[in-house]
Amino acid sequence: GLGATSGFANNGSAVSPTSGGASFVATTLADGRYSVRVAVTDVAGNVAYTAPINVTIDTVPPTVSEVQRQLIAESSSTWDAPRYTVTATDATAGIASVMLQVGTSASGTFTDSGSPVTQPYSGNIYVVPGPTVTGTQWVRMRVTDVAGNEATTRATMVTTWSGGSADSAWTTGGSASFGGGYLILTPNSGNKKGGAYYESLIPTTGQVSISFDLEVNGSADGVCVPFFSEPSAFLTGDAGGYLGCMGMTEGTYFVGISEYHGAIEIGTPMNGSYISTPASGFANTTSLVRFTIILTPQNGSTFIDVQAQVGSASPSRFASRTMTGTLPTAGTLVGITGATGGQAAEHKVRNIVISGS
Repeated sequence: GLGATSGFANNGSAVSPTSGGASFVATTLADGRYSVRVAVTDVAGNVAYTAPINVTIDTVPPTVSEVQRQLIAESSSTWDAPRYTVTATDATAGIASVMLQVGTSASGTFTDSGSPVTQPYSGNIYVVPGPTVTGTQWVRMRVTDVAGNEATTRATMVTTWSGGSADSAWTTGGSASFGGGYLILTPNSGNKKGGAYYESLIPTTGQVSISFDLEVNGSADGVCVPFFSEPSAFLTGDAGGYLGCMGMTEGTYFVGISEYHGAIEIGTPMNGSYISTPASGFANTTSLVRFTIILTPQNGSTFIDVQAQVGSASPSRFASRTMTGTLPTAGTLVGITGATGGQAAEHKVRNIVISGS
């Protein structure tokens, strides 16, 4: 045991000294922390002991969790470099550093990004600033323990759309269009419904998230973020729609941002069942509202967390709900829709970040 002063047992074989001293080879030790000393015996049988030194044997890599988005909404100033977390433990030597890595595919070559994080944010949770992502990249964590053993997490896909131009990776429908650096969901006129979804399936083995900046000119109906399985399900239902989302014939979950009701609404598009949490300040604001929506699988259910930053206020949780079931293992489609509900209101978004692991 580390720091021991008694209870020592012989290890290996005795050796005879040479003019240069003596060296020893210990027999195999299990992983753990030990105190080591040497017993020196003279010809008369007298024994002296060296002062113990502490030795750690560690051959096992750290244990790491999935890469996840930090459960705090990113501000608009860091929208394309979201922060990530990983839970890392090491039973013997302890964690030395956590390094974020980036690659162009899940199975390709990854390179270090930024500086290593050496101290946990809280407990065994490490928070790592993400790289500035352009287009689609993959990120993972390389965790190193004090002994130099390494473990890497599974990779997480991260895709961004800055609003600079139309993007062929997005499918639009209804009244949605690209213009002025925004994805415009509804123009400033009545009875409109429009939206877009990212065409690639988002990995759903672990956490799934989306962030975006929302601007609303007017106050009618609202915006919806559906997580769904079939392209044919998108933008079905009546022209006004309920946030342009509830009429979907195939859907897993949705998060509604309702100006009409002044609420965040989390539910399932297929049956229209949702739970509403009062919230306001999303319409006719003088600055963008930054939303971050994170879906985390939890033992057969899914925890949905909705965070927002309104103006210069600090990001905070606006609503959350645990839903029965999980996203499809083959991946999910993620979209953003808007509806005016017969009134006149412009809904537009930019700085979109979608990730999934």
